[in-house]
Amino acid sequence: MKIGFLTSFGVLFKSGGGSDVNARNILLNLKDFDNVILFPLIDEILEKFEDICNNINKVKEIELPYSLYKICDSRKNYNYMEILNMLVEDAKNVDVFYDSTIRIHRKNISKNFLKYLLSKNIPCDDNLCVEGYWIAKLANKKIVIEHQEDIKSLNYGINFLINGLRYKIYNPFYGMENYLYFLKMSKIEKIIEDPLVKYYLFLSKGQYEHLKIKNNPKIKLLKYGNAFDKELLNYRTKNKENYIVFYARMHYHKGIYELPYIIKELKKYDKDIKLKIFGKFSIEKQKKDFFNLIKKFNLENNIEYLGFISEEEKYKIVSKAKVLLYPTHYDAFSLVILESLALGTPIISYNIPTVYYIYKDLPIVKFVKEFDIKSMAKEIYNILKLDDDKYFELIYNEKVNKFLEEHSNWKKVAEEIYNYLKN
Repeated sequence: MKIGFLTSFGVLFKSGGGSDVNARNILLNLKDFDNVILFPLIDEILEKFEDICNNINKVKEIELPYSLYKICDSRKNYNYMEILNMLVEDAKNVDVFYDSTIRIHRKNISKNFLKYLLSKNIPCDDNLCVEGYWIAKLANKKIVIEHQEDIKSLNYGINFLINGLRYKIYNPFYGMENYLYFLKMSKIEKIIEDPLVKYYLFLSKGQYEHLKIKNNPKIKLLKYGNAFDKELLNYRTKNKENYIVFYARMHYHKGIYELPYIIKELKKYDKDIKLKIFGKFSIEKQKKDFFNLIKKFNLENNIEYLGFISEEEKYKIVSKAKVLLYPTHYDAFSLVILESLALGTPIISYNIPTVYYIYKDLPIVKFVKEFDIKSMAKEIYNILKLDDDKYFELIYNEKVNKFLEEHSNWKKVAEEIYNYLKN
């Protein structure tokens, strides 16, 4: 069986965030079960043409579609639909298609907002296209789609708008846009009902609990879904240091606008509280807003930004921290939380459904209501003031050990995907 695997070309070179880490490890393990051909994202081909073409001959362990070599050799300026049609021809040579994380091309959507909103059809044009689905459909191939992103509800969108305006978040309309984007414009529910879609896989029950078709038999909840490298367990230590930590993409999706407010509130309990932060800003306006808040609240001595650091340094810092502060608005099976579990550091997170359903039974992970700054600060302080015996009981217990054992094997993750592809 030959599997067409849609994901970023960059995963072969260890680029990207949690979803790309997931895709890379599934890809590299899936090829041990059967033949796999990597279909790069079309936007990536258009935007990173030189990088891809300069590295294409370095790829030895994974097969690439013929059209990608043709594009690089010709050096012609192809548009989105031209490349899609070329990939469709390659897809005719695979047996089944796998979209590793519901990749959706979007461009100038605002100009065509009403067109997509009012249409009953699943879109695919230069501005909006559910890429993997349409490549498989036009090639008349069955497809398994894994959804790694949140699908927000209308009520969530309204709540996020209210609180987003309150905290002057970069995009307070995010929740509403997500709801309209997935359910009303991209027609995800209609895609699930297409006979060519074999299965639609989710990482957390919280991703689909509000969908009208949540009981569709093609919707499956992955048992494993994500994994960590067992090497992380070697970084565990009982020699904890007096600081808390945050790491993720430095983006409003991950709660960076609330971080200064949380530390400001924490100072009421401990004026010397220290927060170490690392991660990369991708939007300059968000970076400016973040540091302006630190200055506004006089938190320069409480918050230390380390920038983008190596994996080894990351593991050392997280393992020695007392608590991971994680006010995320946008996640599924959070790799940040999973890594923190493996490194032996308790987590305080917002109770967004996607994260909550996965980690709710673990004593090492505590949840507070989204945007509840005071409760977040209080929960952090509650952990900080624990004596050593009670603190380490959160970390070293049967529930946590069992969870880590279940999620420390990428081969299991890939095998579960493979079983859905071949059935």
